[in-house]
Amino acid sequence: MYWKVFKWVCERGMQMGMHSLYQHFPIECRFEQKVHTGYKWGKGWIRRGEYPFLWGIPPGWGKEKIQAYIDYLKAQGVDLQRKPEEVEDVLKAEKSTEYSTYNAFETADLIPSLCRLVKEVRQGRNKKAAIKKWASQYGFLGVHVDADGDIPSWESLADFWREAETLADLWDKFRQVTQRDLDGMREWIRFVSLSKGVKYLLGDKWNTKAVYWPFEVEMREGETFEEAAGRSFGKGHVAFSATLEEITRDPLEFYQVAGLHYILEKIKGKLADVGLSYTGLEKISNPHDDIFKLRPVIKPRNLLQAMYLQFYILLCGHNVKVCKWCEKPFRLDLGNPYSKDRRSKEYCSLTCKHSAKSHRYRGRQKLKAFLKNSPA
Repeated sequence: MYWKVFKWVCERGMQMGMHSLYQHFPIECRFEQKVHTGYKWGKGWIRRGEYPFLWGIPPGWGKEKIQAYIDYLKAQGVDLQRKPEEVEDVLKAEKSTEYSTYNAFETADLIPSLCRLVKEVRQGRNKKAAIKKWASQYGFLGVHVDADGDIPSWESLADFWREAETLADLWDKFRQVTQRDLDGMREWIRFVSLSKGVKYLLGDKWNTKAVYWPFEVEMREGETFEEAAGRSFGKGHVAFSATLEEITRDPLEFYQVAGLHYILEKIKGKLADVGLSYTGLEKISNPHDDIFKLRPVIKPRNLLQAMYLQFYILLCGHNVKVCKWCEKPFRLDLGNPYSKDRRSKEYCSLTCKHSAKSHRYRGRQKLKAFLKNSPA
């Protein structure tokens, strides 16, 4: 039989590669991220929505000059509907046309580095300086992507920080689940008994459900929190056949399942509009038929979505945990030479173990010095 094979590469770079932590995923994922040659902080008003836009303000303008600018624009028929005190801090690329690129799925340090940024800022580091340094290495999160898929060469401080905190908090929950941190999970997961009405709708085999922080339930007069939470069941909830007594007796697995369900639901929401593409088209012909094959590729809309997709891929893998010190994901297998150590469930390497130990020692020394110098 006579066969002909034709291949067309439809996009630049047919083989971009994926980090080893993501290679088990059956579909190639790719996002070409821009990193501009320089970044600077500015101020302005941001129009959010389908087509975001930034009205920038020259540096050094005070409230009176800003108000005069607003009045001038209004006289010209442009009503910004903004006030001087609504000016936002915005990180801008110094030259929008000068940048380098990298494939976000070739590195596993995006999420950990963002989590470290959030932790350092919460501990007192200057927020704007930390964000600028992070963006200089990894680029914008792309929070302001528009309806056409274009990402502007600026990003607001408020939006960047909101998304950074959201992802960092979700990653910390993942760390608690993988590290069997039961005390940590108890701070944001509770279990309640289902009411008779809910059990009637779901089935008698279901007895309890998980409730998540901030534990927002609508309580009626004379009703306890458990009663209020147990009489509803909606999207995002997860039910268990075990009773509260059974969960209390052996809680770890139930907290882990409830925690992973919560994490997955949050990730799914972030990936709702992820894009599908392909890198190549192959045609296989014989005297009677033509067969066409596409090489599928998942392409996120922005760097933020790429990180959530990486998060999802890790959930689809095996034996992945989050290091308690550096926040990096690591595999508990033969590829990890540290896996036989009893501490392997906590740290990805001996370096992280020793760093954490030194940090704890310095903390104890500071506490001793503080107690010694404190008045009796």
